[in-house]
Amino acid sequence: MTNEAPFHIVPPDTRQRVLTQSIIDPVLPELMADLLDMRRAVDQAFDEYHREIRNIPPPNLRLDATGNWQRFAGVPLHQRVRRHCPPDDLFSHYPKGCCNGITWTVFDALQLPGQPPQSAALSRLREFTAAGGTFRVVWGIIRDRYFQTAFQLGTYYVDVANDTVDLLKPRTEHAPLESSGFKNVSSLGEYARIKASYHEMDVFRNDLVLRVLPYHPLIVVNHVRQTVELDTYTYIARMATNGQADFFREEAGTPIARLADPRILAELARPFAQAATATAPGDLLVHPVSPEAWGNLLANLAPTPQPTRVDAAAAARKVANLVNHLWARGGTYGRIAVYLRKSSWKVASSGK
Repeated sequence: MTNEAPFHIVPPDTRQRVLTQSIIDPVLPELMADLLDMRRAVDQAFDEYHREIRNIPPPNLRLDATGNWQRFAGVPLHQRVRRHCPPDDLFSHYPKGCCNGITWTVFDALQLPGQPPQSAALSRLREFTAAGGTFRVVWGIIRDRYFQTAFQLGTYYVDVANDTVDLLKPRTEHAPLESSGFKNVSSLGEYARIKASYHEMDVFRNDLVLRVLPYHPLIVVNHVRQTVELDTYTYIARMATNGQADFFREEAGTPIARLADPRILAELARPFAQAATATAPGDLLVHPVSPEAWGNLLANLAPTPQPTRVDAAAAARKVANLVNHLWARGGTYGRIAVYLRKSSWKVASSGK
C-alpha cells in the first residue's frame, strides 16, 4: 500500500526526464495532435449523447470538422462519455465545468485494448509507459487560481480540457511541468481559499457535524445554486483516508472562516430537530467546538490503521449525504443567506 496521495503530481526524477527526452519529445507535436483529435471525438460523442437525452444540441459546444477525429469515434468512446459525463447540472453547459469528465474520458479511451487506432505517436506513448514513464491523471491548482484535472506525462503537464473555464481557449494545452504553474494542493486552507474564489462560494470550517470528520471538514454555501452543504469532494476524503495528516495541519496564513453567528447555527440545527430520531440521530449536529479541538480532530489520522479509515470514510459519506439531504429539504439556504450577506469573507475569517 502506497502512502502517495491520490491524484498528486509527482516531481519528475532523473529517470522520468531521460524517458521523456528520449521517447516523448521526438513525437510531442504529433502526440498533441492525436490528443486534440481524440478530444474532438469526445465532443462529437457528447453532442450525440446530449441530443439523445435532451433532444437539442448542447448550446456551448463547438463541433469541429477539421482534423482526423473520426478514427477515434465509435462505441467504446461513447460508453466512456456516458460514464464520465453524466446528465447532471453541468450537462447542459458542456464543456464548461466538465474538466474532470473530459480528462477521464480521454484517459480511459487510451487504456482500451486495441484502442485507440495506432499512430506513431500513440505507439511511442505506450512504449513510454511500458518503460516506466509516468502517464496519469492528476489534480491540483493551476496558476494559483483554478482547480485543474490534467495529465502528468513524464516532465509535461498536458490538458485536454483547456476550454472548460474559458470557452474561447484552445481545447488542449501542454507545458513543461515545472514552468506550467500547476501544483499540488498543499493544505486544507489552500483548498478552501481556491474553492471559495473559483466556485464563487462561501467556505466555512465544519466544526458542527463532528461525526463526518476528518473526511468532510468544510461547509460550502453556493449562492448560485442556493445550497448549503457539507463538501463531499473525493480528494479531501482520500487525503484523510490515506492518513495525510500534514495536509490538515498546514493552515498557517490561510484561515478558514467559522460559522459563529448563533442565528445561522440555529437554522443549521433546525432540520435535525424536525426530523425523526431514526432518520437523524440526536447527536448528529452538536455545538461548535473550539479551533484547537477541531484541529485535533483533523490531525489525528496517522495512528489510525488504514483499513479502519477506509470504513470510516464510507460511513462518513453516508452521514454527509443525509445531512445535505436534510438541509436541502428544510430550505436551510434561504434561512441563512440573509445573515451571510451581512458578513464578508474577511470578517468571517477573523473568528478563527
